[in-house]
Amino acid sequence: MTCFGNIGRLPVAEYALTHQVSPGGRDDFVRDCPTGELKLDEFQNIYKQFFPTGDPSKFASFVFNVFDDNRMPLPPAPTSVVPRLPDGLHLTVAGLDVTIERMVTHGSRMRIYVVEAVDGRELVMKELLPVPRGRKGRTADWERDAHEEIDGHPAIVKYITSGIYREDHRRFMILMEYAPYGDLRNIIAKYGRVNYFTAWQFFGQIVAALGHIHSFDRVHRGVHPRNVFVFSEGVCKLGDFGNGAERKDFHPCEQRIQVSQSNDVRDAVTTLLYMVFGQMPSYVFLEDLKQLKTVGDASKLLHQHGYADLMPASDLFMLKDHYDVRTDRRPIPVGYVRHYVARDGFYEAD
Repeated sequence: MTCFGNIGRLPVAEYALTHQVSPGGRDDFVRDCPTGELKLDEFQNIYKQFFPTGDPSKFASFVFNVFDDNRMPLPPAPTSVVPRLPDGLHLTVAGLDVTIERMVTHGSRMRIYVVEAVDGRELVMKELLPVPRGRKGRTADWERDAHEEIDGHPAIVKYITSGIYREDHRRFMILMEYAPYGDLRNIIAKYGRVNYFTAWQFFGQIVAALGHIHSFDRVHRGVHPRNVFVFSEGVCKLGDFGNGAERKDFHPCEQRIQVSQSNDVRDAVTTLLYMVFGQMPSYVFLEDLKQLKTVGDASKLLHQHGYADLMPASDLFMLKDHYDVRTDRRPIPVGYVRHYVARDGFYEAD
């Protein structure tokens, strides 16, 4: 078997359920699977019959793994194995002494703490734990390198330093500046919708940060309200680069940006809509947004979802181009271009 299981057999009954097989078709399953079991490669071959022009092997493997009773169990999340550091603990990160004030959130292999430095500054400390064997994931070194390379832009969370925790080498710490208002989700939860002008101001800062990141042939791949941090009523910064990737095929002189880079900008637009609406736009709304033909269509869409008083139809119609599947038709925000090409001398900022 592959990594999808020890034995790799799927009971026929469960396979039938996934395909809503009619009673009359059960004889075919019994004929094709006389032992009452189905192997992964057999399951993939069946899927290929439904998608003759593509390769559904990965998706078929995913579906197979969901129902496979004999699959190998996933290793436990690192945060369930490595205990959190206690409040009040004094530690040193790359020569900088800090004291943990509190933990604010955690994931499967990371925790976020607010710490106080010896000079009284409040900082954020991100604790990264090793990727479990058998799982995919970014290493702590990769995230550190990303921080060090792109640091210095006014719309990107400032990187302070990083290093291994000397008392426990499983823990890698990254210190960053602290956002007193938290992320955009905190803002929406506490204050409601963001002022319309401020939302566009924040959007400009986000796309400017993306222009800077992309100029280093990197993509963020996680532009979301949880990764946009608010420092004042007029300043937000983009952070959390753990899900990013490197791009090696971008040429600054081109008049369009690559798909993954354009997806970053599209996600920034979704974040703008979140700020204006006070909630994340639904999948249906975003799908309908892609189909807009006129400003009148945009007006109907806003009325249909109860957003007519929150955004002019002309603005929404302008934003819809960011969702165009034809990459060369997607616009590039001016702020993005200014910060992207100015670094290499391809653009002269105003």
